[in-house]
Amino acid sequence: CAGVDMGVPNTQWTGEIRHLDELNQDLQLEAAIWNKRIGVHGVQHQMDIAVDMLGRNSDEDAWVPLQTDLRHTRTVTCGQDSETCNRLTLVDELHIRYESYKFNVRFLNPTDYVGDVTFSFYYINHNYTLFELWWRFAFLVVTFIIVIVYMIQLRTVPFSEWTLEQKWGAVLLFALLAYNNPFYPLEILAAGWFPVFLNRLLYATFLVLILLFWLIMFDGIRREGQEISFKSFYLPKIILLGLIWLMGVVTFTWNQLKTLDDPAYDTSKDEPGFMFFAIVFLAATVVYVFWLIYAAIRAFNDLRNVPYLGIRVKFFLCFSFVVALIGSGGLVFGFIGYVENNAAQFLSYISLFNLYVYTLAFFYLPSKDAEGMASEQRTNERISMVRLEDDDEESRSVQMEPVPERAE
Repeated sequence: CAGVDMGVPNTQWTGEIRHLDELNQDLQLEAAIWNKRIGVHGVQHQMDIAVDMLGRNSDEDAWVPLQTDLRHTRTVTCGQDSETCNRLTLVDELHIRYESYKFNVRFLNPTDYVGDVTFSFYYINHNYTLFELWWRFAFLVVTFIIVIVYMIQLRTVPFSEWTLEQKWGAVLLFALLAYNNPFYPLEILAAGWFPVFLNRLLYATFLVLILLFWLIMFDGIRREGQEISFKSFYLPKIILLGLIWLMGVVTFTWNQLKTLDDPAYDTSKDEPGFMFFAIVFLAATVVYVFWLIYAAIRAFNDLRNVPYLGIRVKFFLCFSFVVALIGSGGLVFGFIGYVENNAAQFLSYISLFNLYVYTLAFFYLPSKDAEGMASEQRTNERISMVRLEDDDEESRSVQMEPVPERAE
């Protein structure tokens, strides 16, 4: 939209956007203030803003008031050498209910640094929404097929003889169904808090389960041969990941539900509530990342003393570590800063996690002689992977072959 001089008292900007529907998912109104004091000194000001929001489904309908005189305060920061101040998100409508929207914006306490203000609408286009829905559906179908194949392949092995990795493979495959979220279309098509909460719950559950798997896997390698108790080995990890799960669900759901009720909601102004959960969430995530890095470094050092683990196993562990860092980094940086929602980013992350779990399922499938060997393998090589063991069996037998004594 064209710039409007909002520094003049009682000035009102009115803007309208049309041809929206549910597939646009989200509508944001942002404002960029031009700095009149550029080159003089920086400015930081608490700006009081009033917004009216109206909607209608056709030109023949009357405008329906959605928000009237919605007042909120935004912190405006203008650098000394910056032509524009920080961008302000004035309204964030998470569910498109009308075909057309109209906004009236007023700055209640403008100062002399406020010049022209450029207003911009941001929304998700139809192509991206359809792209996301089809890829989610494709991965959901593939995951469902792999779950069936995985369970059929393991049906001949008694559950009590499943290796720890095979049990984790089954857990992660079912969690992957939750990550691909068969209920995601409800968040686009249906208004209300439940689809939003369900999406955040399923997403957080998958992430926490795979984070727990990584930590157990890397920490378990360096404890090979030691007695592992639930209290000392599993309980601290479950408590940490349980805290991340709880804080993550509360934080992301809090933000979404507050925005549903108040499109002008700003998390930075909700210090007593949102910021507490956000800080605890970030602190627990940072502790997890450092713990995982420490366990991975110790595990790779210990691998040098484990001759029966072949190069493919070591490559797989390196692959897991890289995926773990990418997943943890995306979780942290996507939370503390703005991450652009685009098709490349979405497809990268959903493909990364899906293909990783598919790889796990392939490696953890039992070999042909798994029925007779499962119990022995579980006892002697708890950390090893069945399919990879078959590939390295010949090399291990060569390494373990006794060297004949030299005749004197």
